[in-house]
Amino acid sequence: MPRRPLRFSNLDEIMQEVDQLNRSGYLTHGKWDLGQICSHLADWMGFAMDGFPKPPFPIAILLRVLRATQGKRMLHKILETGGMGHGSPTMPVTVYEKQASPDEAVERLRQTIERLKASNGPFHPSPLFGAMSKEELVGLHLVHCAHHLKYLEPTSIQGSGSGSC
Repeated sequence: MPRRPLRFSNLDEIMQEVDQLNRSGYLTHGKWDLGQICSHLADWMGFAMDGFPKPPFPIAILLRVLRATQGKRMLHKILETGGMGHGSPTMPVTVYEKQASPDEAVERLRQTIERLKASNGPFHPSPLFGAMSKEELVGLHLVHCAHHLKYLEPTSIQGSGSGSC
């Protein structure tokens, strides 16, 4: 699937990109539209502040083992390379149905980003990566947002590109 190169250097660039996509339209090169992506991203950003959902028992055991053995190494690789694996499973509660309009999801992501920017913690430890500093947490979300939003290709380039490279 074609994916455009996309990298964010701060949280504000995420919303600039989302607003541009919402305003000008986009082509989807993946399974999710803008509303589904924004809802998913808002969930994962919020978990660090509000607490993570409990995974099913066998997955919880696997996450504990991975966190203890490879979690920090995986986190540092993601932060260093700016990339995440494609097709990785996610918690089903963070997968949404398509809605008629993405506006509510876009606004929820905006509010969650503002909460994260204003928060100094403490943050809930990630089930996979463990405890993270705010810098690591924000870095992870910059990569996660780019990972999903690169599947949406703007149909108009006017004013676009604030977060793309």
